[in-house]
Amino acid sequence: MTMLGFGTYRGARRTRPTAAPAPPLELSARDALIAAPATLAVWDTTEVASMTRPEGGNPSTPADTIGTLANLKTPGTFSWTSASPSTAPQWKDGIIAFDGVDDDLRLQIPNLPRSDVHVIFLLKTDDPTGLLVYTGTNTYLGAWEVSTAANSSGGGTCHIDGTVVSSGNPTRSQIKASVADGHVHRIGFQMAHGSTSQLPRIGGYGVQYCVQGVLIPICALQTTHSGFPDALALAIAYFDERAAGLTE
Repeated sequence: MTMLGFGTYRGARRTRPTAAPAPPLELSARDALIAAPATLAVWDTTEVASMTRPEGGNPSTPADTIGTLANLKTPGTFSWTSASPSTAPQWKDGIIAFDGVDDDLRLQIPNLPRSDVHVIFLLKTDDPTGLLVYTGTNTYLGAWEVSTAANSSGGGTCHIDGTVVSSGNPTRSQIKASVADGHVHRIGFQMAHGSTSQLPRIGGYGVQYCVQGVLIPICALQTTHSGFPDALALAIAYFDERAAGLTE
C-alpha cells in the first residue's frame, strides 16, 4: 500500500477564536463624579438610604422631613444637616422642598481651607424674596429684595448658571430676575478665604432671608486640585440629569 506523505498527524481539533472581553460598563454621571479625584462630596436626594429624618429612619412619604443628607463619596464628611426638627425641609419623592419660613440646611465642612471648596446645588423658586447662600457670620451671597446689598463684603463668590456673582455685582433686582422665575438654575458658591466662623447654609437665614422652593445639593469640588475642570464637567452633567427630572 502506498502511504501519502502528509507529515505528522496532529488530529482534527479546531481552535476557537478567543472571545473579545466585554466592554466595561459605563458609569452614570453621578458615579463618575463620585470617582473623580477632585470631588469632595456628592449628594443624591433620590437615594433614600443617604437621608435620615430628624426622628431617625429614612424618609418614605412626602410628609417626612430631612435631618441629615449624607455624602456618597466619603460618608461622615460634608453632610447637610438641619439645626432642629422644626427647621428641617421636606422630602418629596426625591426633591427637597423648603417652606420659605424657617427651613435651612447647613453644610458640615471638615477642617480645610473653605475657599478651596466649590459647592453646587439646584434651585427652583419663584419666591419674591430670598437668599442663595449664607456663608458665615453676617456674610451672604445672592440676596434679592431683602437687604441693602445683594452680596455682603467678604461673603465669597457665587455662580448663577455659570455666571459669577460677587460683592457689589449684580444688584438685588438682577439676582431676582436671574433666579426667581420658577425655572431650574445651577448655583455654585465658594466662601471667602479664611472663612471659618459658621457653617454655610442654604434655604435661608432668619425669617427675612428664607426661600420657598426646591433646593437640591449636588456636589462639592476641590478647586485647587488639578482635576477640578474635569470634575466640574461631570458635576454639570449630573446636575443636568437631576434638572431633567423636574417639571419646568
